[in-house]
Amino acid sequence: MSLIAELRQRKVFRVAAAYAVVAWLLIQVVATVGPAIKLPDWTLTFTTVFLALGFPVALVLAWVFDIVRTRDGPRDSTEPRPAADGIAVLPFANLTGEAEQGYLADGIVEDVLTRLQATPGLRVVSRQSSHAYQGRSIDARTIARELACRYVVEGSMRKAGDRVRVTVQLIDALSDRHVWAERYDRRLEDAFQLQDEICDHVVAAIQSRIMHESGAAAPTVAASQTPRVQRALPVRWAIPALAALVALAAVLTWTLQKRGEERRAREDLLPQLQAKLAGDDYVAAFDLAREIERVTPNDPVLASLRPEFSAPVRLNTTPEGAKVYYRPYSGSDKDWRLLGETPLVDVPVPLGVGVWRFEKDGRATAQFVMRNPGLVLGNHPFSSCTEKKDEAKCVDYFSIGKADFTIPLADAATSPPGMVLVPDMPATIPVVGDGGFTRIPAFFIDRFEVTNRAYKEFVDAGGYAEAAYWQGLPLDGAGTTDWRALVQRFVDVTGRPGPSNWQAGSYPDGAEELPVTGISWFEAAAYCRYRGKELPTVYHWYRAANPVQEAWDSLSSFIVKQSNFSGRALQPVQRMGGVGPYGTYDMAGNAREWLWTQGSTGRWNVGGTYMDPTYMYAQPEEAPPTDRSDLNGVRCMRTLQGGPTPEDLRKPFLTEHADFAALQPVGDAAYGILAAQLAYEPAAALNPKVTELKPSSPAWTRQRIELPTGYDGTTFDVDLFLPTTGKPPYSVIFYMPHAGEFSANVTLDDFDPASEFRLGYLLKAGRGVAVIAFDGSFQRRWSDARLRASAYEDRYRLWMRHWRQDLGRTIDYLATRPDVDAGKLGFYGFSMGSSRFPVLLAVEKRIGAAVLYGGGIAFFTSVPLGEQPFNYFPRITQPVLMLNGKFDTVFPTASQQRMFELLGAPPDRKKHVVFEGGHIILPRFQVQQLSLDWFDEYLGPVQPGATATAK
Repeated sequence: MSLIAELRQRKVFRVAAAYAVVAWLLIQVVATVGPAIKLPDWTLTFTTVFLALGFPVALVLAWVFDIVRTRDGPRDSTEPRPAADGIAVLPFANLTGEAEQGYLADGIVEDVLTRLQATPGLRVVSRQSSHAYQGRSIDARTIARELACRYVVEGSMRKAGDRVRVTVQLIDALSDRHVWAERYDRRLEDAFQLQDEICDHVVAAIQSRIMHESGAAAPTVAASQTPRVQRALPVRWAIPALAALVALAAVLTWTLQKRGEERRAREDLLPQLQAKLAGDDYVAAFDLAREIERVTPNDPVLASLRPEFSAPVRLNTTPEGAKVYYRPYSGSDKDWRLLGETPLVDVPVPLGVGVWRFEKDGRATAQFVMRNPGLVLGNHPFSSCTEKKDEAKCVDYFSIGKADFTIPLADAATSPPGMVLVPDMPATIPVVGDGGFTRIPAFFIDRFEVTNRAYKEFVDAGGYAEAAYWQGLPLDGAGTTDWRALVQRFVDVTGRPGPSNWQAGSYPDGAEELPVTGISWFEAAAYCRYRGKELPTVYHWYRAANPVQEAWDSLSSFIVKQSNFSGRALQPVQRMGGVGPYGTYDMAGNAREWLWTQGSTGRWNVGGTYMDPTYMYAQPEEAPPTDRSDLNGVRCMRTLQGGPTPEDLRKPFLTEHADFAALQPVGDAAYGILAAQLAYEPAAALNPKVTELKPSSPAWTRQRIELPTGYDGTTFDVDLFLPTTGKPPYSVIFYMPHAGEFSANVTLDDFDPASEFRLGYLLKAGRGVAVIAFDGSFQRRWSDARLRASAYEDRYRLWMRHWRQDLGRTIDYLATRPDVDAGKLGFYGFSMGSSRFPVLLAVEKRIGAAVLYGGGIAFFTSVPLGEQPFNYFPRITQPVLMLNGKFDTVFPTASQQRMFELLGAPPDRKKHVVFEGGHIILPRFQVQQLSLDWFDEYLGPVQPGATATAK
């Protein structure tokens, strides 16, 4: 029999088709139902693998098992079956000549058939099929082939008197030989007994001979007529075999899942992460990194990218043991994630601005908004004093020494409800500060603006008639010296006491959670007294509205995006989600807020309104104290112990607003005098001393060049960084320092192009970077005694002359180097480097293009107007790219805009990009992209082979 016929006879093809259909259906069900009932991701893979492994097993089982019950109906002779298990019992020949004796022969055949069918492992051809050969002369092989059996039983019956002789033969049809034959002589007394006796002997003999032929033990004759399925393997192996199959499927599933996840991490998630970084979406990049890390924790590409989207934080509270939760600033309550308990040490957190919540039993829950990296988080790149072992080399741009930024948690029993604690720590105070750090004693301030509901309690309690709330208030600008006469003016539209936009002594229906507006400064102050609080001063309000260092930890751009500057209507408190650094809401937009402080024209009224542009959040405003605009609201504060605010904080603060638009540069004649003061005097001999230094990255080399100043008999240092990729000569960009590099105890050794605000990306893009230790900066920083001994205007003039010589001398030196292209020099100013140093662009035309980061017009009150830096700006004719933040508190938008207007570069060769940011913190990768493109356009592309894709 052929293999195909054998497979067909054992129904292997049928099993394969049925298995494939059922398997496909099962896979479709799992794929459809699995996600709906939230089955694990690996369920579908496991199902597919298990069914795939089961397919060959099913085929094997179809081969080794005869899935045919012993009492099947007639079989088609065209369906071949294995010959070894088939037997046909042919009708016995009646040789007696008597017809009635034929019944006895047929009975013996019937009994033999019946008994043989009960034999396990033996397939018996049906009587109907066998009787079809009665009376026909056909050889055994033909019968066996047609009936698909191996053995044929035939016999005969003869009679003499009362005796009968029955002859039975078992023939192997394949070899056409007799396997067994026997004759039985019996008296014909009881026909049934005779049949049984002969049948027993015949069946036993046949069974014995057949099993002997197949090599198996003879089975016991069973009387049971129950159908059985023939088996090839013992049942005891079924369960272990199934378990092994499941285990193998599980291992393969895990392997495939693992490999698939690794491939997805490399080919899908990593490119997604890099795209998120390009868009400065650090939180999304951080979450993608966590997913990649779970699959490939040691991926080198991920390790190199990690500093671009996360930084480890160090954070503690008083007392310790507080649970710390974090969410992205633009997130919601579902995005809170537990970071651990304080103290936190080197816990990775996404870069950028986040909301932090601190919870501890017995302490009021605190909520802070902080930027990572940042001062409070202990990882700011410019405040590493507390981390460095060598205090002599400590970088402390903020002059804060070993300031303690531990976050205090207020006692829940004594903390006033509805208020947040603003801790006592060194901080800059924008608008009213001098740029240095100011300490204000810790205080509480209302978490929300005062609502109509809360203010009505004051009205209903007779607050407008209670002298204690009004007496002692300064009546400057009130038009009266009698507080009673003053209060009589403060009525609603129906003449009852209350805000100007109320009716019949109450707020409009549905407005209970809106901030109260339409109140004067006097009403705001009286309400705070009613609550046992007071109006905040400018120091308290701006302290609560800004982080420790707004210039470096800027939050403004995030806060205003979540605040109400819609231009449509007031919003209920907290709805907009504009949370401040210490957990206050709606200090930006919605309703502006009265402050205690007297200004130049009235009382301070700050924060902006829902009708204002967003930059008004950082701009001071004043209004007459009797003003009852629908935009005026209130928020109260309280000192830590509940006493009055110190008088030195309550004093007037008079503002001087520079009119930048009115600034007019000097004419050509006067400028000629200014330019002559900055004339360059080349040195007779440079005599450079070059020292090789160890770079912080394999992407660049580092050399220190010592050059003569030419003005005081000393030397100055220049650190030159050149890329290790690309082909010389290299274009070089000059880095112009910020104020911190003049005030802090730093040297050129502390300058690292790879740090947060540096220029490593330019080096990776194939350009060099030169950092000059200008007079007064880095290791040439003046001592405090020398600074005090010089007037600012004298120091200003001296530094400008010296800076001009330092820059010119450095360019002369670079022109001597074959690995530097002195015709492709650029300028990169940073803060002070973008406000005062651009003067050098006007007098040094060997610089071909400039990028000014965080710059604007710097106005110095002690310097004559004709000598101010803005006088040089019309003479800057090189291409200039200005990069600024809309919420810059150092150089406000008017300062930025006027500087851009004054630049002498043609309109098509200057560009001003304003981001939703502050003074220093701008979208990093967008800044890098714009800067690289600017230098490429105006200095020419880098030499072939450089890594220009480092954008």
